[in-house]
Amino acid sequence: MIDQGVTAALAARDALRSTNGDDSHNSRTGVRRTERAAHECTYTDFLKSTTLLKTKSSLLHALFTLLL
Repeated sequence: MIDQGVTAALAARDALRSTNGDDSHNSRTGVRRTERAAHECTYTDFLKSTTLLKTKSSLLHALFTLLL
């Protein structure tokens, strides 16, 4: 009886171990998602994204200024 409980507990632990305790890729549903590989970001890409962010921030600031 105790052996069965220990065996069941070890099996459950081993099943959880396969996720390394990290459930960031399974949304707690038990179904693992495929992790996307990061793509290369060049300095030019970085500059484009920060410029776009600054533009969006400026537009939001102008919009809120008009509304207030």
